[in-house]
Amino acid sequence: DVMGNGKTAVRGGFALLYDVGNVAGALQQGICTPPFCNTSATSGTPAPLTSLPLVFSAGLASKALKGLDWNLQQPHMMQYNLTVQRQLPWSIAATLAYGGSRGLNLMQTTEGNPILPTGTSNGFPIWQPFLCSGVASTTNTGGCAANPAYVRINQNFTTYELHTAAADSWYNSLQFGLVKRMSKGLQFQSSYTRSRVIDTNGSQLGGDNQASSVMLENPSNERLDRGLANFNVTHNWQFNTLYQFPDFTHQGGVLAAFVNGWGVNGIVSLQTGMPFTPTLSTNRSLSGVNGGGATPGASSTADRPNLLPGVSPADIMHGGSRGCTLSDGSTIAAGTPLGTQTLWYDPCAFTFPVAGTLGNAGRDILVGPGIANVDFSATKGTR
Repeated sequence: DVMGNGKTAVRGGFALLYDVGNVAGALQQGICTPPFCNTSATSGTPAPLTSLPLVFSAGLASKALKGLDWNLQQPHMMQYNLTVQRQLPWSIAATLAYGGSRGLNLMQTTEGNPILPTGTSNGFPIWQPFLCSGVASTTNTGGCAANPAYVRINQNFTTYELHTAAADSWYNSLQFGLVKRMSKGLQFQSSYTRSRVIDTNGSQLGGDNQASSVMLENPSNERLDRGLANFNVTHNWQFNTLYQFPDFTHQGGVLAAFVNGWGVNGIVSLQTGMPFTPTLSTNRSLSGVNGGGATPGASSTADRPNLLPGVSPADIMHGGSRGCTLSDGSTIAAGTPLGTQTLWYDPCAFTFPVAGTLGNAGRDILVGPGIANVDFSATKGTR
């Protein structure tokens, strides 16, 4: 109570919270229902993965793994806030607040057995599966040898869908609210939040993440996947009100029962859209993530494209398109307006990265359309 008169209040809080209920989804990844999937058992005495190779029966080569991190860390979060609240005239109270959190060891899915980079280019990893005349290459031009450096960390398995607790998150918000208590038939509440949620792709199930790949693009450098969270909403405004009309007549009878006791209610919700990621449908980087292989056409969804030189994320969704011909043969004319129902972002701002390299487009750099919702009702009371 800052002024000692009960009209100005300052509140603050800090909490260290542990999550104990989010591991079950990762454990379920090992469950499957025949005939939609099958499991394979190793022969011999069970041994830790450090004692590989294990012996597999014939026909079980190239099996993919799913598993939970043996040394799983406990997911936890620090939450903190500071609020100033002030009583105003006309039964109104105003609130100004900061709220934030820091998530640590959050659950995520990553490639647990990636292919090691065979080199670097400008400080970034490259993957080249062939040696053609002694020179590393991404394509076999005939007579090329396999690049001995192009191997997975554990050569006894292919891809490994690893569920671990290694993701981070950061949340910061500025919140403003007004509340008017019921007086003279009117009450309302208005709240606005300006916030930003950043994470390193914290997802443990496919259903957790429909906006980008569940897998990290490069499991050896999770900073490449540091970006807006899939559920980030930058601006969020909510308003609700109730107005009770005064009695139109103080006479009793049928007329009073019909014209008295009316009220109207309304709710307005406005918020900006949620982010999503431009992705490639193939493992063009040849990194082996999420089942990718030694050819640029191998299936994967973790790779991202390149931005054209001079293009920033802010240019992709505003103004007009740069114009191009798409892979399906259709053409987008230069100057075609962006942010419309038919062309929300500019696909002409992207290009394929060189095979064997990662694209430079960031995760969740695109933002979907905002949402506006209005609810209205009229009520009638009797007495």
